[in-house]
Parts: sequence; structure tokens; C-alpha cells
Amino acid sequence: MKNLHEQWLEAIEIVLAGSKEGINCDTIAGKISEKGLKPAGSKSENISKAVWVALRKDMDEKELGSKFDKFGKGNYILRKYKQCTNFGLYWDRSKIDWKTTTPDLLGWSKSNEVINFKDQIGIYLLHDDRRTIYVGKAEKGKSTIIKRLKDHTTDRLAGKWQKFSWFGIYPIDENGKIMMIDRVLSERDMVSYLESVLIEVLELPQNRKSGDFKGVEYTHK
Repeated sequence: MKNLHEQWLEAIEIVLAGSKEGINCDTIAGKISEKGLKPAGSKSENISKAVWVALRKDMDEKELGSKFDKFGKGNYILRKYKQCTNFGLYWDRSKIDWKTTTPDLLGWSKSNEVINFKDQIGIYLLHDDRRTIYVGKAEKGKSTIIKRLKDHTTDRLAGKWQKFSWFGIYPIDENGKIMMIDRVLSERDMVSYLESVLIEVLELPQNRKSGDFKGVEYTHK
């Protein structure tokens, strides 16, 4: 049976699952009351304070392992809606069908789940046989990672790369679909994101840890 703290966190998670923008403790508390999610054993009359205490305790104890994170001043969000959540390393260019208008970008998880990342945005890198030769970005409303990669099959870089890596911003929902949601990364998250990209791709010998994001790596077959 879950203790009172865990019950508060469960209620908060249910509320935050319906918000991709981040909301404050008062709003979370209101939705908990509205949905009847207040833990039965709680004697707290100040739900907003109970929410804040539960969030701070979980985030302080678990740090980046917490499901929750701050989103601007006084707002909170599920961490999965903020960070780089999926990536692929050193995928083979020759395995993509570049002849189609929008090629599929299929990735396999460790559990053999297949996801099509053709709508993903984020950062990508091009590699030749020895090194990374180019770093690019795909922004919402302008392009996608696969479209930018396709551009590089016909531009000045066309004959200079054989493999590519990518780091996506959009998370994956429970049905294996890309969630194209707006998000704002805090300075801390952005620094962790960029550090993670560099560590994962460059494989520097003095870095004993991988990056801080909790992304899932997908492989290419």
C-alpha cells in the first residue's frame, strides 16, 4: 500500500499528465480537489502547501530521477515533457529510403518497440568514417530532423557523411506516437542537454558518466 507521500505524488502526476505547459501549486491543488484525488488519509486543509511539500521532497531526494521538474517561476511539469527523451547514435545513412518525400526514421527500442521519428525535431550530427563533420538543428515550424538529413544528401555535404546521430525533443506517448508539444527548456536543462549530446557522441575518455538526460536510445536496423 502506498504511503501518504506517494499518494500525493500520484495525484500530482495525474494532474500534470494533462498539462504540457507547466502549472503552479494552486492550480494543481484545485484540480486535485476537482477530480477528488486528495489522499483519503490526509489531514491537510492547505492542499497547495501539501502539493508543494510533496514536489520539493521528491525533487530534492531524487534530483534528476524525479518525475517532476520546475517549469519557469513557480510552475511544475512532468520531466518527460521537458527533456530530450529519445536519441539514436551512429545510424547508417544507407538504410534510409531517401527517394520518398518524407523518409521514415524508424528506431527500435530495447524492448523491440518500433517508433517512426520522422516528425522529430532537435539536434543531429553527421559523421564520416573517422569523425563528426557537421552539427545541425531542426526547429519546430521550420523543419524536422529527417528533412534536414535529406537536404544533406544533395547539398555540399552529400558525399562527405555515411552515418548520423540525432537527439530528439518531442517525447513518445503510450501508443508509440510522437507528441508534438511546445516546451521551454530551463538553463539547467539546456546545459545538461548539450553536455549529454557531446558526451554521448564524442565518447570522451575522461567522462565517467553519460549525460544527465533520461532519454531512451533507439537503434537502427
